[in-house]
Amino acid sequence: MNKTHSYSKRGVLASCLRQYFYEYYASAKRVAFDGQRKTVLRKLKELSGVFLLAGNRLHWVIEQHLKKDLPRGWLERTSLDGFDQAVRYSKAPEANRHLAEGRYPPPMLQEYAYQEPRADEWSEQAREALTRAMRSFFEDAGVTGVWQALLQDTHWVEHRIKGLAKIDGFGVEGKIDLAGWDEYGVRIVDWKLGGTVTGEDSLQLLIYGLWAEREFEIPPERVRVQRAFLGGPCVEKARPLDREMLRLGRARLIQDIELMRELDVYGRAGNEEAFTPCKKENTCRQCKYQHLCLGSSSGLTLRPTFVSLPVLSATE
Repeated sequence: MNKTHSYSKRGVLASCLRQYFYEYYASAKRVAFDGQRKTVLRKLKELSGVFLLAGNRLHWVIEQHLKKDLPRGWLERTSLDGFDQAVRYSKAPEANRHLAEGRYPPPMLQEYAYQEPRADEWSEQAREALTRAMRSFFEDAGVTGVWQALLQDTHWVEHRIKGLAKIDGFGVEGKIDLAGWDEYGVRIVDWKLGGTVTGEDSLQLLIYGLWAEREFEIPPERVRVQRAFLGGPCVEKARPLDREMLRLGRARLIQDIELMRELDVYGRAGNEEAFTPCKKENTCRQCKYQHLCLGSSSGLTLRPTFVSLPVLSATE
């Protein structure tokens, strides 16, 4: 319930207000919310998705290699084994209970928990995307040229951004995949699991600019941003930030925080109805909290064996 703004938090806010309430308010100890539903909600909060898991495993591989220089073969095997264990456990949690009791328990995947008919298809696609992305990171000359060059000087890997000036009482947080000094200034690299080039997000650029300005006291023109779509692979040309990009990003940030501030009083009071459900089938099917949401349009049901709690009666 901290008053913070982050890129991921903003994504949930834009996706569905009801999901935003469940994620950031309803499970908190200090929020008055139905005890039985709160218990179930906390369990649902642990769910992951197949593509989210693939992205997390990819970033883990990159972080471990860049920080510790761990060997490629071991990292790839460990990453894929972790993904496969999560799928195996999610398909049959009772039969594979020993996996959940191990040192590194796999997450339950929501596609299987909610009996999504395309769960196997999506998990195969996510695994293939992970395999392809790891291969690109280690083998593609355009990709390796990016990270090898930045490792030659002062650099940061999976660096959390904190301590930026608050806006209307809200802190601004973020995370940088890879950043380092080069002959032009600071270069920031984003790793993407997919292979499709999408439009740049001015809000994310603003956070990068704010960090560089605070950390190094340099103008945005000396901060260059580069995205690597490892599913392609496709590496964008590094391009400098400018004042117009940051102006647009700040405008979006202020709009987000205004909405967050207005909703905060209702969230802390546990007023679920103040957070309107999106009622969009595709969005609902990707929401881990669809079981608790009376406005859900997913059409899916939570599998009884997901938890030992009486979750099926939670919304009755």
